[in-house]
Amino acid sequence: MKIAIISRGDGLTGGASRGAEELARWMIEAGHAVTHFCREFRGTPAPFQQRLYSGMGGTIAHYLNGAQKRLGYINAFPFEYYLKLRGMRDEFDLFHFHDLSSAVSYETVIQVSRHKPTVFTVHDCSAFTGGCTYPMGCKKYETKCEQCPQLGQWPLGTKFDRTSFLQNQRRIAAASQGIQYIFPSKWSKQTMESAMSLTCPGLEICNAVGLAQLIPIDKKEARRKLGLPENQPVILISPQDLTYKRKGVAYGLEAVRQVADLSPVLISTGHASQTLEFQIGNVPHTSYGDIHQHDRMALIYSAADVHLFPSLADNCPYSVLETMACGTATIGFLTGGMPEIVISGETGLLVPTGDREQLATAVRSALQDLTQTQIWGHQARKRIENYFSKDLFVKKIEDTYVEFLKDWRPSI
Repeated sequence: MKIAIISRGDGLTGGASRGAEELARWMIEAGHAVTHFCREFRGTPAPFQQRLYSGMGGTIAHYLNGAQKRLGYINAFPFEYYLKLRGMRDEFDLFHFHDLSSAVSYETVIQVSRHKPTVFTVHDCSAFTGGCTYPMGCKKYETKCEQCPQLGQWPLGTKFDRTSFLQNQRRIAAASQGIQYIFPSKWSKQTMESAMSLTCPGLEICNAVGLAQLIPIDKKEARRKLGLPENQPVILISPQDLTYKRKGVAYGLEAVRQVADLSPVLISTGHASQTLEFQIGNVPHTSYGDIHQHDRMALIYSAADVHLFPSLADNCPYSVLETMACGTATIGFLTGGMPEIVISGETGLLVPTGDREQLATAVRSALQDLTQTQIWGHQARKRIENYFSKDLFVKKIEDTYVEFLKDWRPSI
C-alpha cells in the first residue's frame, strides 16, 4: 500500500507530529511505502519525509498564509493542495492527515477526500471548534463558535473573529463520505459528536508507543546513572513547555511544594521556567530539557517514583503512555482521555480537574507508600502492553485502511 501521511511537522514539533512520524516508520516496517509530508522540520528530514511545499511555492504560500491569518481566515485556503498534493494524489492509495492547526487547511482535506481515501486522526479539539485546540471550558463549539475567548492566542493569532467561518469548514469535512475520522480516546469522539455529525462513523484507536524502545530500568540503577539520590522520592513533571497553562504545571508545582516535608527531588523535561525554583521552595530540581532519544527517555522516566501530570485539558498524551511504559505511576487530573489511560488506584491516582488539595493529597499518598506506588508502576507497564502497544496499533490502522479502501468511492 502507498500511503501519504501529512502533519504540521516532524517528530520534534510536538506530540501529534511525533505520532505521525512514528506511524510512518511503523508502516514502513510493516512493508508499506510511506511518504511523510511536513509543513516544518525542527530536525533533519528522514529519507521518507518531504516538505509540504518549498522553494518559490513555499515562499508564496508562506506570504499568503500570513496575510489570510492576519485577516482571521487561518489556513482557510488550501495552498498546500494546489501547490503539492493535487499533482501527486494519484501516486498514493490513501492519505492520512494528523495535526492541522496553523499548518494545513481543512479545505485541503476535503479536496483530497474527493479523489482519494482520506483518514484524519483527531489529536485535539480543533477538528470541531473554530480553531482553538482546547476550548478550556467554553461550550460555544456545541452550537456556533463566535466571539472567541481565545482570539489572539495560538493558533488564533489574529484580532479578527472568523471562528464561525472556520468551524463551518470543519462541519463540511465532517459531512464528507470520503473522510474516515480516527479518535485516540472515547472522550474526543464524544466531544466532537456533541458539536457536529459525522457522515462516516468515527473509529476509536488510541495512541501507542514502541515497547521495545521503552524498557523499564531499575529505579536505583537509573538514579545512579543520572546522579540522583537513591533514597529520596523522585517526582517527574514532563510537559514540553513548563509555562504552558493548559498543562497545569502551576498545580503540579504547588503540590510538590506541599509535600516538601517528605524530602522529594523534582526532575523535569522540556523548557523549564526561570521562576520554577521559586515555586517549589526548598525542593531540589534538575531539568533535562527536551528528550527525544528513547534510551535517554527510558532512563529519566524510570528514575521517577511518580509522573505528575496535572493537565487541565488533554486527549491521549504520549508522555503519559511513555512514562507508564517505563513502569512509572501517574498522578494527575480526571481530564479528557486521561481516565481511559490511567486507572486510578491501579496504575496511579487521578483526582477532579483543578482540585489543588486532592492533587497534593494524591502525591503525598504515593510518596508515603512507595511499595504500593511501585506496584502501580508495574501495572502501568502491563496496561501499556495490553492496550497501547505498537503492534496492536499498527494492526488496527492497517485494518482501517483496508476496510476504508474497500468502501470508499470518489465523489466527483
